[in-house]
Amino acid sequence: MTENDSVAIPPHVHVRAFDGEVVILDLSTGDYFGLDEVGASFWNALSAGKTPAEVATELASVYAVSSDRLLKDILKLVADFERLGLVVKRSA
Repeated sequence: MTENDSVAIPPHVHVRAFDGEVVILDLSTGDYFGLDEVGASFWNALSAGKTPAEVATELASVYAVSSDRLLKDILKLVADFERLGLVVKRSA
């Protein structure tokens, strides 16, 4: 995926928020993953349909870090999520 692609959450992936963090459950494998507050911010924005570039721009001021650094982190996270089957590229 690129910085301008948006993601979709497959039906076998369920997400719950707890105290600012996110737990992701893959019902097809039984695996679950936890995201801290920063990761939860990424996940929430991506799952709302924003592209990695939009998320990086939006959250750069929140976390006092450059949007370039955030974009690299978000793209790595998206690649990991995609490899694990937790997200897919949204069809145009």
